[in-house]
Amino acid sequence: MKRILFLTLILGMIATSSCKKDKDCSLDSSSITGTYKVTHSYYKANSTTAEVDEFTSWDACEKDDLIKIIAGGALTLQDAGVACTPAGDESGTWSLIGNTITITWAGSTPETESISSFSCSGMTVQEDLPNGGYTKTVLQKL
Repeated sequence: MKRILFLTLILGMIATSSCKKDKDCSLDSSSITGTYKVTHSYYKANSTTAEVDEFTSWDACEKDDLIKIIAGGALTLQDAGVACTPAGDESGTWSLIGNTITITWAGSTPETESISSFSCSGMTVQEDLPNGGYTKTVLQKL
């Protein structure tokens, strides 16, 4: 009986400790803030074409850029690491409603995309195209 009680106690401790979270990973204006780096950028022209990872064809100076989502609605794109000529630094604003993020870079029209997955380590942002295709960007949180 002691062995069963001890085993139950150990299993309960393991289950409890594995359920604890270091931080809240639910998608909201607070948890989305941070610095991100693009790891993949997919494009699918329409529903019958294959998905292509366009990130492999990006210039080296674009692959290491950092996107900073700042509390209060500010946003920056930093040309980090290998610098592009001219530098690709940009600033803008963002807003989040549900899983829809709207980004407006300075001097541009707003871009609205959906966050199709989100975790403490990153997110996937997708823009559906009218012909059944999409663009999908995978961002790793640093």
